[in-house]
Amino acid sequence: LPAAAQSLTEDSVAAAGRVATELGPQGGAYISEVRNAFLSGLAVSCIVVAGVAAGGSLFALRFLPARAVRTQGVVGRPEATEG
Repeated sequence: LPAAAQSLTEDSVAAAGRVATELGPQGGAYISEVRNAFLSGLAVSCIVVAGVAAGGSLFALRFLPARAVRTQGVVGRPEATEG
């Protein structure tokens, strides 16, 4: 590819599609490779995000309380004493 066309296709799959239409018979194979590269990157990103979500879930299970702790009195008011 010419340098100008290559720089366009590095930024956008849609731009790669426009460049592929100008490549003639080789355009089909080129756009197929561009789509495969995009989906490969997307798959890696999804795996990383799933790992981060799983790590966050494990962190929440370990360090956050299961339910709120109840106290005997109302916060800010002293307990009334009898007598």
